[in-house]
Amino acid sequence: MDSLSYWTFTDIFEEAGGGQLPFHGGFGMLTYHGVPKPTYHGYRFLGDELLARNGEGAITRDSAGGAISALLYNYPAEVTQTVPASFDMRENADRTLATGAARSTTVRVSGVAAGTRFRVELLSPESGNAIARWHELGSPVNPSRDDIASIREAAMDLRTWEVEAGEDGLDTAIDLPAWAVALVTQIG
Repeated sequence: MDSLSYWTFTDIFEEAGGGQLPFHGGFGMLTYHGVPKPTYHGYRFLGDELLARNGEGAITRDSAGGAISALLYNYPAEVTQTVPASFDMRENADRTLATGAARSTTVRVSGVAAGTRFRVELLSPESGNAIARWHELGSPVNPSRDDIASIREAAMDLRTWEVEAGEDGLDTAIDLPAWAVALVTQIG
């Protein structure tokens, strides 16, 4: 990509401050406690040389090292409009996350040697979900340092596994829950 901009990196924003709750619906990539939100992973997943794309994702190559990556997502077909903002209440986000069905998609990459390994990282409501951990802790308005560390750990705990290319390249199915994003990255 030539350029990409995001409104603000953290939830601390000069016009409105940091919000009343750790997950108040702000549009930063990090909460005001520095906990990565799904958008953070979305940017981390992006490659810099687009090879192909369709309605299920994109295939990219790292221009510096040549590694191939596939970014896959499940934006449910049941949601026909832009997802509403949730600035004041979590209800909009929770209602949206409850909408949609899981689906499976297949990643095919030719031109790689048999035995080439790929790592899959899955960000979903069940994997890498900091808000779920915050709720498990009782949704504290003022979380302790230990709480923040636990929430941050949950945010970074994406489900990961490895797949391997065969003689004809990589051909693997990835199950994507509703609202999930997966990154398939060449590792060797």
